[in-house]
Amino acid sequence: MKMLARWAVLIVTLGTVALAQASPPKIEVSSAAYDFGTIAGTAQVETTVSIHNAGESPLEILSVTTSCGCTKAQLTDEKIEPGQTTTLKIIFDASSHIGERKAPLTEPEAVTHVVYLRTNDPARPEVEIEIRAMVMPENLTSPPSPPSPQPSPFKGEGQGGEGLAVIYYNEACHDCTVYLDRELIPLLKELGIAQIVKKDYISERRNRAELLERSTQLKVPAKLQGHLTVFLGEKIILQGHVPLEIVRDLLRPENKARYERIVVLQDKMAAHGDRPTSYQVWGYAGEVKEYPIDTPIEIYLAELAKQQGRPTELPTEESKSFLGFLTLVLGAGLLDGINPCAFAVLLFFMAFLFTLQRARTQILQAGLVYIAAIYLTYLAIGLGILGVFQLGSPHLMAKLGAGLMIFLGLVNLKDAFWYGRWFSLGVLKVGAETRDHWMRKATLPATAVLGFLVGICEFPCTGGVYVGVLGLLAAQTTYLSGLVYLVLYNVMFVLPLIVLLFAVGNRRVMGQISRWEAQHKRALKLGQGLVMIALGVGILLWFV
Repeated sequence: MKMLARWAVLIVTLGTVALAQASPPKIEVSSAAYDFGTIAGTAQVETTVSIHNAGESPLEILSVTTSCGCTKAQLTDEKIEPGQTTTLKIIFDASSHIGERKAPLTEPEAVTHVVYLRTNDPARPEVEIEIRAMVMPENLTSPPSPPSPQPSPFKGEGQGGEGLAVIYYNEACHDCTVYLDRELIPLLKELGIAQIVKKDYISERRNRAELLERSTQLKVPAKLQGHLTVFLGEKIILQGHVPLEIVRDLLRPENKARYERIVVLQDKMAAHGDRPTSYQVWGYAGEVKEYPIDTPIEIYLAELAKQQGRPTELPTEESKSFLGFLTLVLGAGLLDGINPCAFAVLLFFMAFLFTLQRARTQILQAGLVYIAAIYLTYLAIGLGILGVFQLGSPHLMAKLGAGLMIFLGLVNLKDAFWYGRWFSLGVLKVGAETRDHWMRKATLPATAVLGFLVGICEFPCTGGVYVGVLGLLAAQTTYLSGLVYLVLYNVMFVLPLIVLLFAVGNRRVMGQISRWEAQHKRALKLGQGLVMIALGVGILLWFV
């Protein structure tokens, strides 16, 4: 038995040594350069290159990129076993440059592009396959576009603003130069990026090595590297022809605080029917996400914030700042708390305590228990609704809540003039006998039960404000940050009751307040209705 064990250990050891001594993968390409010769300006040509693994370990092709969108490379297999061979199809579309040239093509044009293979071969981590062609002008059928203005020299001395943009591109790629000179660079200058450096990595091969080194240092995944790369400092990395709206949104000050570093890839060109349909983005956390081309980058930033436990508010305007949002929530809570329903029940309850000849401290104690019970009841209702809203479409729920707020505001306006006609708001009559029963007990537990009953019955009276704000919280915050806002909202909700409780020190003052409330009930309903409608409209405008 011991002998078998020794043989087993020996076999395993020898196998491990053999594996450890296996040579790494070794890439071999059938051709490092290919010349298509003379082709027409409308031609699309292709060739095939063989890729062989001459090593003893699997060869992995980590990414395949090209120096221009006019050149495509299609790999048959990304993983090549030792001794196996796969094919790489290279397609060059000369017609993709028609209409993008700065001037009509009047003489043969020599073009050079490069296909880059990133591999796990330690000796050749990147392999270049160069293609060349001589494009003839006589077969051009589409009229060229008028000459574009010559780009300004960018030597790093901008007019105001700070920031550095380093661009690695192929100057022979007409689409790239048009995208840079007519679209991206003007936008960057507009946004205050003064230092813009352009580096052609075809005519100056050392720029390609520099690009790879920079990408490695910033840990840019190989599959997120395109034919055109723009480094905006070390925070934003644009790959390919990224839509300008995405660039603009990424550079907004309020959005730059929401990510540490981000990579966006859109490597297709719009010319010759190859219009982009999506883009990829990665914020150095979680998985790479892909979105339709017209999806705002803020959608990803919100997901990224949730992954990193950050707030997901999208304050893209001054009115949507943190202070403005907080003011809206607190103001709505105060409006909801200025509620004749709760006032009437509190005054009636305190009057009842006075009839029992309770001391002022006992009255205050009972009043605080009553208010605390209302607070917890209303908070529990809000938590339940907020949880439901988070499961559905929060923006839709916010709009529905705003609509309900506007509707109940209109009902309040109606009640100010025709109370009791048609549908009116007020403390529900259902359970009134039960409420009165617990009120007459006048013990602290009974007072807590009374507060719970009033909180339940009060919700239909001014619940439109509550539902509208809850929908807004579901759409604009995470559940945890929404919970903080919810707690603050309910503090403001019971604040008028607390002020009223401490203001009522004797029967005479309480009677005056009760009479004032009765005399101005119409004005209270009118004001509350107007503010509810204004808040509802404000929430709807928030999402426009």
